[in-house]
Amino acid sequence: GISQLCRLHFDIPYTTDSFADVVVYPKDLQKLQESGLTYQIIHEDLVKFYQSRNPLSLDMGGFPTFTEVIDIIDSLHNNYPSIVSARWSIGTSWELRDLWVFKISDNVDVDEDEPEVFYNALIHAREPASMSWLLYFAGWLCENYGNDSVATDIVDNRELFFLPVFNPDGYVYNQQTNPDGGGMWRKNRRNNGGGVYGVDLNRNWGYMWGYDDIGSSPYPSSETYRGPSAFSEPETQAVRDFTYSRDFSFIINAHTYGGYLLYPWGYADIYTPDHDIFTAIGDSASALTGYSHGTPWELLYNTNGDANDWDYGEQTAKPMILSLTPETGDAGDGFWPSPSRIPVLNEQMLPLGIYIAQIAGSFEGIAFDYPDGIPEIVTPGQTTSFEVVVYGVRNGTPVPGSGQLHYSIDSAPFVTQDMDEPLPNHYEAILPAINCGSTIEFYLSADEESNGTFNDPKDAPAETYSAFPATDSVIVFNDNFETDQGWTVVNACADGEWERGIPVGGGDRGDPPTDYDGSGQCYLTDNVDGNSDVDDGYTYLISPTFDLSGGNGIIYYALWYTNYAGNAPNNDLFKTYVSNNNGANWVLAETIGPETSSGWVEHSINVEDFVIPTSQIKIRFEASDLNEGSIVEAGIDAVSVITYECNQTQGGTIAGTVTDTSGPITGVDVFADDGLGNTGSDITTEDGTYSIDVPASTYDVSFSHANYRDTTITDVVVTEGNTTTVDVVMEEIQPIPTLSEWGMIILALLLLAAGTVAVIRKRTTVNVKTN
Repeated sequence: GISQLCRLHFDIPYTTDSFADVVVYPKDLQKLQESGLTYQIIHEDLVKFYQSRNPLSLDMGGFPTFTEVIDIIDSLHNNYPSIVSARWSIGTSWELRDLWVFKISDNVDVDEDEPEVFYNALIHAREPASMSWLLYFAGWLCENYGNDSVATDIVDNRELFFLPVFNPDGYVYNQQTNPDGGGMWRKNRRNNGGGVYGVDLNRNWGYMWGYDDIGSSPYPSSETYRGPSAFSEPETQAVRDFTYSRDFSFIINAHTYGGYLLYPWGYADIYTPDHDIFTAIGDSASALTGYSHGTPWELLYNTNGDANDWDYGEQTAKPMILSLTPETGDAGDGFWPSPSRIPVLNEQMLPLGIYIAQIAGSFEGIAFDYPDGIPEIVTPGQTTSFEVVVYGVRNGTPVPGSGQLHYSIDSAPFVTQDMDEPLPNHYEAILPAINCGSTIEFYLSADEESNGTFNDPKDAPAETYSAFPATDSVIVFNDNFETDQGWTVVNACADGEWERGIPVGGGDRGDPPTDYDGSGQCYLTDNVDGNSDVDDGYTYLISPTFDLSGGNGIIYYALWYTNYAGNAPNNDLFKTYVSNNNGANWVLAETIGPETSSGWVEHSINVEDFVIPTSQIKIRFEASDLNEGSIVEAGIDAVSVITYECNQTQGGTIAGTVTDTSGPITGVDVFADDGLGNTGSDITTEDGTYSIDVPASTYDVSFSHANYRDTTITDVVVTEGNTTTVDVVMEEIQPIPTLSEWGMIILALLLLAAGTVAVIRKRTTVNVKTN
């Protein structure tokens, strides 16, 4: 599989569900023969093949040489000096060639406060189509500025920076060895000694450099040699320092080929915290280009020390930067497409260049963190508090004091309340008390300075968090699949049936590389390496019977499900069913898909939401391949069934009215605490009333309001089934006198010394009397 090819450090430019393109050098042929992998030689001499598509012997296969790239930059500047800067060098290569950068913007010589985008290409010297479309995009902006509204808007409101040739030594070396194009040199031209040259500049970046020997190689002769240390190469040092000097919101690291759009992470099979942002960008970019989007490990293989991961992941010396690697061209194009394909590819990639420029700077946002977790089970009859931290992401700035909790009890309309904020953007959310049998749904919100309100969950109120009261739990069933506990498999497919075992596929086709809980075994579809997905039908995994005759239960499980690979990805569904009559009838409880991504995800099903709990409960997992084209891989692990008991302690009520000398006070926070873990809270209504249900105990009841002095009533006794009335009259906080009023007060004090009565009538009245 792909993982074996990576472990052997082969040069792999392209993969599908059934094969991989591998560039094999003479020194690697024996290694391939000894690998045990099935292979077919497509081109005996890849350079000659590429050159055969250039019958006119055009220089560099129809692409500009390094010198011609410089001439193109100079021509753009000379013809459009008001929007194209003169080129400048951000550093030099091993062989002292300059890394030339130029800028396009309306006030091109002014560093304006506008979103910045960095487009770079040819980090791998054999990928000239990446450079070609960047220059084409730059020329399109220039030619259409002032005539086309899109081009004009981009130039007027963005600062775009271009580095067409990241690896000039490697590109010039390809020209020297194969002036008609087709040169296969990939790395830079570092002299490693012993006649071995080059470092893969896209494995030399500092974030997760050398994470393992699969995503990069420690061997100087390898095409993915990562170099002796992170940023050992002058080329990566130069681009790193240039990135530090700017404020890029987006970076395009252009490559070829394969028709991919790649985003972080590459170093491991995990997603970034901003995966939703990347997938949203990927969806739009795919619609524009027809390319598949995903992480390197989803679409190709793992990479570590690459530019994408550093752009996004290095957030100490610079802010986080969103990054994308487009792999221009399809398998037929390869590294050196036919000259006739060059303008086609340029046009194909133009919408992507435009799109990235348009969306740059629009990602400021905020995120929510819960240091102690989000409540799922609460104590009946008691309030539940939890900590909420709001922070900025992608240069977003949260607005202090804007945090709110929104809740609904038993599907009632949502109630919104401001959260207490002991520190800026650090909140305490307090869920009101609910009784046994009730459910509370809730979500959080806060504001970002430039982009308004953000919710968590993001689709709230359509999607919410929820909690229910319970006092005890009973584990009815628990299975980590290390033993056979009576699961059955029913098949109606050509291949890919469920089986229990330790995963052996390696994860290179979207299958789980390990189980979920670390015990070793799980259920997965066709546990073999290679072509082992579900084909032409469905496979059912059916549980043993669970007894929930004593009450409702929740079924928990971990699911791995992917269908993103293949010729027609994201084309199937995973379904979970529940039965309360031993499988005679099934009710659909959950559907996953059609779009998926790999990784174990925890799921839960509340049985009574779908069927009446009985002694004959079963669950059925369905993995199916009912549409052609997608590779379907699935896994199930860590299944448990838990029932929850709710025996609510009988208590009483603290209620009353809060007033001042003028009448009732609205919006007073009332909090009861017995010091033993029992608490309750409420906020006074328009008539000044409040009511708090709490267990029987002795409480301190505090009353707070921004305009009144805090008041606490101690030793409030609550008995079962009774209401304890606590009415409070709060003292209003008097306004602080103005400077002129201070002067009059001082005068009053002087008069006091003379035994006189002074009355000051301004905003407040002060009576000073003699003794």
